Amino acid sequence: MFLEDIYKEFFYELEIKNYSSQTIKGYKNNNLAFINYLKNEFNIEEVEDITTKHIKSYLMNLKK
Repeated sequence: MFLEDIYKEFFYELEIKNYSSQTIKGYKNNNLAFINYLKNEFNIEEVEDITTKHIKSYLMNLKK
């Protein structure tokens, strides 16, 4: 499944659960940053291609 599809589905779920607009905005910024990192650094488009290595790399990048 494509990252963009998961992204849209996640936010649809948050709206259904009636999360505040500020909470949704924060989630959007954080998730979009992660998706962009995966695309730019590893050319990942599908969620099945993500490994723990990618997640750890992103977290290390955030610490810098």
